[in-house]
Amino acid sequence: MLNRAVTNKFRDFLTKTKFSKDDFVARYIDGKWYKPKYSLRKQADMYKSSIILGLDPIKLNIPVPAPHKTLQQSPPEGTKYQKNYLERKAKVDAALKNMPKTIAKWKSELEAENTKKISNLPF
Repeated sequence: MLNRAVTNKFRDFLTKTKFSKDDFVARYIDGKWYKPKYSLRKQADMYKSSIILGLDPIKLNIPVPAPHKTLQQSPPEGTKYQKNYLERKAKVDAALKNMPKTIAKWKSELEAENTKKISNLPF
């Protein structure tokens, strides 16, 4: 569960060390940011270990880890093909319904073109 084995040595560290609020937060001093003395991972480890050892982490000034935020999931937008699928399918279905008329129109136009090619001259 924890990275650090909970030992008597660690118990002594937790009980004998006087933690202050500044040990757990970054500080801005003279135009420069300083890292916290204990990282968030170590803070969580100290919090969990103190609970396992039966110590009160609030009395030791160990901050409570922040709760996990749930991600706001939006539905996937889909690709352009997926977005236009229903509209395209409707067009294809309509074109298939009218296909016999379209073929008849095309054949009549083709015949009209072929009759133009035939000359009326006797030779």
